[in-house]
Amino acid sequence: MNKQYYFLSPVEVVKVTSQNLEEVAEWCGGSVQETESRRVPGRMDKYVLVPTPKDTNISWAFPGMFITKRLVVTVKDELRSTYAVFRRDYFEKNYFDTPKDATDKTWERELSEKSKPAKKDVKVSSNVGDALVEAQQKVKELEKAAEEAPAEETKELYRSAVDGTYVTEEFAEAHPDTTVKETVKLPADASL
Repeated sequence: MNKQYYFLSPVEVVKVTSQNLEEVAEWCGGSVQETESRRVPGRMDKYVLVPTPKDTNISWAFPGMFITKRLVVTVKDELRSTYAVFRRDYFEKNYFDTPKDATDKTWERELSEKSKPAKKDVKVSSNVGDALVEAQQKVKELEKAAEEAPAEETKELYRSAVDGTYVTEEFAEAHPDTTVKETVKLPADASL
C-alpha cells in the first residue's frame, strides 16, 4: 500500500476578544448577539454568531474562542469560504503555525508513540535487581528468537504473578507464592 501526505489550504484565523466582536462579525459575515451568562445570572454575554456549515454544533464564538476561515474549490471550480468555531483548548492543540510543526506534533508523534515499547511497571526488590533485569532482557531476546525461528525445544520459565514479568529461577525459588512456572517452546540454539 502506498501512503502519501496531502495538505489542505491554509486557514485564516481570528481570535475573538470583547474588543473585536463587531469587526469579527463583519469579517465572517456573522452578527453580534447576546445571551444570558451561564456563569453570572442576570449578566448578558456578547458573542459572534458565525455562519457555519449545516449540522455544525458550534457556531457561537465567545471571547477567547477562535474562528477559522478555509478556502475551498468546489466541484464547479468556484472558490468558496467556510467558517468554523473552536474553543481555545482544542484550537491550541490542533492548529499549528508551520507545516513542520503540524507534522512533528501529529504524524511524527504517532510514529514515535508506536515505536516505543509498551510501558510496564516493574517492581524490583534490591536483593535481586540486577539479576532480574538481566533475566528479563534474556527472555525478551529468546522470545524474539522464537518468533524468527521454528520452535524445537521446551524450557521452563518463571513469571511474576504480581506484574507478569519474567524472573530468574533463583527469584522464583525465593518467592514461590508470587511466581508462576511456564513451559515455553524455544529454538534449539537458545540458551538461558
